[in-house]
Amino acid sequence: MLKVTGIKGLDTLISVYNEDGIKAAALFDNKMVYTWEMAVSLKLVGLSVNDAAKFSYNVRLNGVAMDDVPGINITRAPNGTIIAIDIHKDQMTPNSQGTMSPTDFWGEYTLAKKQ
Repeated sequence: MLKVTGIKGLDTLISVYNEDGIKAAALFDNKMVYTWEMAVSLKLVGLSVNDAAKFSYNVRLNGVAMDDVPGINITRAPNGTIIAIDIHKDQMTPNSQGTMSPTDFWGEYTLAKKQ
């Protein structure tokens, strides 16, 4: 699911398989580097290829649960309490600790007017 805000007439929670003009794709490569791509129809944000307008975006990513990070093994009691955490740095990908916290990024662009 994708959470979308700031677009009139669009639900805030939409499927990645939506027909609203928003597409997203993600991939981890063989080195566990994450690549994310998004496409949004210009009509949704009130722009056209004939505009030379500025627009900005903000993307927020949830953190990865520590249980899902390669190289970290968590032992839990039946009630869910953590008993032990084993960290194997040789099995961890570079910067994997940074993926455990939520983060965001943004950009501002100016459309090139269609000639």
